[in-house]
Amino acid sequence: MKTMQKDFIVQKKGSAGMMFMLLAVLLMQLRSPVLGQTTFDPQAVTVMEKYIEATGGRSTFGKITNRVTTATIEIASQGIVLNATIYMARPNKAYTVIESDITGKMESGTDGEVVWEKSAMRGAIVKEGKERESMLGLNTFDRMVDYKKHFTSIQSFGKEKGDEGEVHKLAFYPVQGDSFTSWFDAESFLMKKMEMTMQTDMGAIPVVSTVEDYRDVNGILIPHQTTVQVMGQIRISRIEKIEQNVDLPDDLFKVPEDIRAIMEK
Repeated sequence: MKTMQKDFIVQKKGSAGMMFMLLAVLLMQLRSPVLGQTTFDPQAVTVMEKYIEATGGRSTFGKITNRVTTATIEIASQGIVLNATIYMARPNKAYTVIESDITGKMESGTDGEVVWEKSAMRGAIVKEGKERESMLGLNTFDRMVDYKKHFTSIQSFGKEKGDEGEVHKLAFYPVQGDSFTSWFDAESFLMKKMEMTMQTDMGAIPVVSTVEDYRDVNGILIPHQTTVQVMGQIRISRIEKIEQNVDLPDDLFKVPEDIRAIMEK
């Protein structure tokens, strides 16, 4: 057990941030356009509008103000299963707790401005630069629905053959965070796959995610399983429960005092 724990710590220098990323379904390296330019390919707009309608529609999404997700994250190659709870609220607030006997407790969050993480392995850290921008982008609440607000450009590459039929390939260039490519089923218009290069404290890391097992939650279709290929490993997150529009503590997204102390130094 000690050997496995040591290996895990060495390999997961930024594990709290990486685990946080695993459950963000909005996940390969693409050059961003000049900020200020806004170009939405007509075919891309068609796909996006059908995607929004297929997953619930704008009016239904607009009624959701916050979301609490309980899930497990399995790293099969190391025999590790972590328990995760993610709290998100409009417009871009988040707080995540991930725990296991091996890793202990890992926390990460943002109040919409400050991005931070805490773990027994690394202590308290304030995210800055590209890593901060990346996490703020990923934590924008339902940004795919308000895509014209949160992306400077979306480009369509047409249809191509997927594993289970034809898919539409789209490239996304966000106002904030990392660009990415997604594939949408040509019949259902549900998102099936996503590729991106995520900015982390370990540098730029390619990530490939596939999503499946869509289920209705308050009128919205949400994928309940995400398989992520990252750093030569496969990690599977399975959602156990999703609650929306719940009463949350007023200070849930408040920046912790030890993080504030670091910022004031």
